[in-house]
Amino acid sequence: MTTGIYKIRQQLVAGVFVLMGAASIVSAEVPQKDRENPEGADVFLIFCAGCHGVDGFAAYPAAPSFSMGDRLHKDDSTLLRSILTGKGAMPPWEDKLPVSMLRNAIRYLRIMNERVKVGQSPRQQKLPTTMFLFQPTGERKPYWWQLDGEQ
Repeated sequence: MTTGIYKIRQQLVAGVFVLMGAASIVSAEVPQKDRENPEGADVFLIFCAGCHGVDGFAAYPAAPSFSMGDRLHKDDSTLLRSILTGKGAMPPWEDKLPVSMLRNAIRYLRIMNERVKVGQSPRQQKLPTTMFLFQPTGERKPYWWQLDGEQ
């Protein structure tokens, strides 16, 4: 059942990109001050994208797709509390990363969503060479994933 829902979600995301392409002819731009957040992008891409997707479209059915605005109706304090204490399958990040890094990541989530709203690609940074991945309990794969070649 989950697999079917995940396939439907993938098709919806693909449809959104087709619509975004058509809308980009008249698309607005994300304001200059919101275009860059390299610190937040780095934190998200290294530690969060394994579950939430490198473009903010969730890699797992239960994870929110931040580029689509999932959970972004909540204020930053509520999102930070969820990250620090954990939510659902997401483990707590308290004492794992500094709060300042987590706040930058939250700001980056909102930037990705704003980019999608105006017809831009949510991720405009290159992928890092190393990314943190979660794994099902009992698997013996490395926690770090090395990218091969250029992206």
